[in-house]
Amino acid sequence: MKMEILDLTLNVLDDMKALDIKSINVSGHSSLTDHMIFTTGTSSRHARSVIDKVSEKAKKEGYTILGIEGYESGQWILIDLGVDIKSIDVSGHSSLTDHMIFTTGTSSRHARSVIDKVSEKAKKEGYTILGIEGYESGQWILIDLGVIILHVMLDEVRLFYKLDDLWSVGNSFK
Repeated sequence: MKMEILDLTLNVLDDMKALDIKSINVSGHSSLTDHMIFTTGTSSRHARSVIDKVSEKAKKEGYTILGIEGYESGQWILIDLGVDIKSIDVSGHSSLTDHMIFTTGTSSRHARSVIDKVSEKAKKEGYTILGIEGYESGQWILIDLGVIILHVMLDEVRLFYKLDDLWSVGNSFK
């Protein structure tokens, strides 16, 4: 069974002897996440080592690192995680898009945060956002970038619809 990301992170911080660990439940107060964790490393090198270990453990549990900021300086580091990302080439089966990407949001807040981050990066890279659906509910959010359609779904929605299984018939997961 997959370890919850909050528990995984707190366990790694404890194992790595991080100092002053504070976990704050910000659900209902933030549109970015449900929890924020603050901790202190003994040095910049220690802070980077802690992030490396969190990243390594998260990947082993099936999470995907969406971004790490501040790593080089080590003065402050922000890590953003995604869950169970699958990309399917549908170019031979669909006139809508070339690729479908599916990922699981840990909460509607997390799903919206993933879409916000993807929108921001897509705009910076010159992609046109053709549409975003489902943002308000956060249960299943779709962003259409033309050649890519990204689906961010809560776990129960993804399990119910099994769209990645439907679209993967005859294709290989990447």
